[in-house]
Amino acid sequence: FTIGYEGLQIEDFIDKLMQEKIEQLIDVREIAFSRKNGFSKGLLEQFLREAGIRYKHFNYLGSPKGIRDKLHKDWDYKEFFAEYTKHINDQEIQEELKDLEGLAKMRKTAIMCFERDFSKCHRSIISQELKKRGWKIINLNQAKKLPTQKNLVESLI
Repeated sequence: FTIGYEGLQIEDFIDKLMQEKIEQLIDVREIAFSRKNGFSKGLLEQFLREAGIRYKHFNYLGSPKGIRDKLHKDWDYKEFFAEYTKHINDQEIQEELKDLEGLAKMRKTAIMCFERDFSKCHRSIISQELKKRGWKIINLNQAKKLPTQKNLVESLI
């Protein structure tokens, strides 16, 4: 599974993970910091732990600063994905992917970054690589939303 937290509050984000029975979240941001409340590494890990979800940060799978900076300058996604593909083919990064696979074999796992739109995030390249290795990938931002217990109760009142 993959998920982006763009446009979500931390409560809705965790609800979505719980609806899908996600047991482990792997953060693939290079720097696990966010100006969005609840999504920086420390707080995110705490909220996830309280929900019974393990948290791991794989910073090497993040988009390197130079590649991100170039994208924010020219908004050339084709070039961004080409550069990230080169990055992910590095031997050290391939080892990180093997580590991710090992963890995903033990627990139902989602990989996370910021972007809601999967097609504009490096998660899509990570997912392509995992698909080549036989993994099925579902983007939770596009999965059918199930009503939460809170929403059901509120709709009855």
